Amino acid sequence: MNEQKIKEKYYEYQMTVNQIQQLQQNITNLEKHITELNKIDDNIETITKVELNQETLIPMGNGLFIRGTIKDTSKFIMNVGSGVCVEKTVDEARETVKKQLTEVSSLTDHMKVQVEELMVTIQELQEQIEKMKPE
Repeated sequence: MNEQKIKEKYYEYQMTVNQIQQLQQNITNLEKHITELNKIDDNIETITKVELNQETLIPMGNGLFIRGTIKDTSKFIMNVGSGVCVEKTVDEARETVKKQLTEVSSLTDHMKVQVEELMVTIQELQEQIEKMKPE
């Protein structure tokens, strides 16, 4: 009977460890997203200071660039989801990015709290398992 309870507690312990690992992976991904959003905000600010009709390199992804000329820095085309793109002013684009930053940061903070709570659960489970072991 006692051995069965130990197995159940150990299973609960393993499930909690898995939850923590998944949350930590999600936190890492969200932190990368936060870094990307900060870069986007910096890029919006930087591009608005570029002289019009100046040739520049336009990133196409993964180290690939194409030469282009900046014709207008007052409006941006922004993907708003589901393949839908809308035109936004500089202020609107920055506001959208800052809103996303706030939401993602809040979610990250919430997940960090969950990890801390689960760490307490892990310690409690370890203590319970130790008390249940025969001496």
